[in-house]
Amino acid sequence: MNSVFISGGLIAAPVFRPVGSHKVCILKLAVKDRWSGTFIFVDVEAWDKHAEIIEDLEITKGDTVNVEGHLKMDTWNDKDTGLERSKLYISASSVYALAKFPKKHWENEEHTEDKQPEKKAAPPPPQATPQPPQKPESPAEPPSPRTEPKAPKKHRQKDFSKRRI
Repeated sequence: MNSVFISGGLIAAPVFRPVGSHKVCILKLAVKDRWSGTFIFVDVEAWDKHAEIIEDLEITKGDTVNVEGHLKMDTWNDKDTGLERSKLYISASSVYALAKFPKKHWENEEHTEDKQPEKKAAPPPPQATPQPPQKPESPAEPPSPRTEPKAPKKHRQKDFSKRRI
């Protein structure tokens, strides 16, 4: 099964290119390794409809994205050395921008940059009012004797060994 789900930050703005009648988007992600704390750099390709969705998201360098897809490998011969080279990358089937909405979403709603919801001022914190000192109460009644806490009820364990299946 070849399936990848990865979350990381964009280290560069997405690059969009036409390839024949298709459109490709190339993302470069930095993913922090949980144990060593170092970063792993991963290239992501999204084609056609997925590239258009990424373009609508208007993500930029520094944004955090989740990518779902599968691994692919390109191989080629190096022109200088003649050696075979390879590169592993993710072919995206879904890209999610974290806490970012497409501009089209905001244009269709009543929330635009010009119209922002009004923020109501928080009420002032209540001020402490001075309390008159209280007199210590005299023990009119003797304190009630402490009662011992009740032991928890024991549940009977059922014997399932004789039960038929």
